[in-house]
Amino acid sequence: MDDTVSPINTFGERLSYHDGEPFQAKLLRLTLGAFFDTVAAARGRGRTLGAGASFARMHPQTGTPTPHEVAIRHGRLLEYLSVAWMVVEAAVGIASGILAGSIALIGFGADSVIELFSSAVLLWRLHAGARGQQREPTALTLVGVSFFALAAYVTFGAIRDLALQHRPHASYLGITLAAVAFVAMPLLARAKRRVAASLQSRAMHADSRQSDFCAYLSGILLAGLMLNASFRWWWADPAAALVMVLFMLREGVQAFRGETCCNSTQAPNHRR
Repeated sequence: MDDTVSPINTFGERLSYHDGEPFQAKLLRLTLGAFFDTVAAARGRGRTLGAGASFARMHPQTGTPTPHEVAIRHGRLLEYLSVAWMVVEAAVGIASGILAGSIALIGFGADSVIELFSSAVLLWRLHAGARGQQREPTALTLVGVSFFALAAYVTFGAIRDLALQHRPHASYLGITLAAVAFVAMPLLARAKRRVAASLQSRAMHADSRQSDFCAYLSGILLAGLMLNASFRWWWADPAAALVMVLFMLREGVQAFRGETCCNSTQAPNHRR
C-alpha cells in the first residue's frame, strides 16, 4: 500500500490544526458562501453584505445562527405578532362597539388603528434608511394629529352618552377582547424588553411601551364593560372612555415631540 501523504491532505490537516475546524467543513462553508454571494451579485443585491457573508457568520462548527441573529429573528416575530394583534383589536373592537353602542369599545378599536399606523411607521423607518429619517417628522405629526382627533371624537361621544343617558348593551365579545389584551400585552411587552436588552435596541424597548399602553387601555375598557354587564351601570362605559382620552392625549403629545419608538432606531454605542 502506498503510504505517500497527499499534499492536499497535508494542507487540510494544517488548516484544521490552525483553527480547530475540519478542512472539509471549512471548504464546504466557504464554497457555499462564495456561491451565495455570486447569486446575490447577479441579482443586483450584492452590495456590502451578501448571503454568503451571512452564511459565513454562522457558527463555523455547526452552521447554526449566532445569538445575535436569533435575537433579531425573535424581535421580528414579536413585531409581526404585535401588528397582527392590533389588526384583530381594531376589527373586533370597532365592530363590537358599533353593535353594542359602546363608545369605549369604538375608541379602543380606533386607537388600535392608530397604533397599527405607528408600528407601520417604525417598520418603514427601519427599512427606508436616510429617506425614512427625512420623512419621519411628517409621519410623527400625522400620528399625533390622529391621536388628538380620536381623543376629540371619544370625548364628544362620551359626553353625549352621559348627557342623553345612553345605555349600551353588554358586549361579551368586547369583554373577551379586553381580557385577552389585558393578559397578553404585558407578556408581549416583557418579551420585547428581553430582546431589546439582547440587541441593545432602544427602538424595541420604546416599542414595548406601546404594548404597556395597550394593556392600560384594555384594563380600563374591561372595567367599564364589566360594570355595565354585571350591574347595568350604563355610565361606566362613557366614564371609561373619558379616562382613555387622557392616555390618547399623552400619546399625541409624545408623537409631536418625537418621543415614540420611531425615533429610537439607533442602539447605544456604549456598555455600562
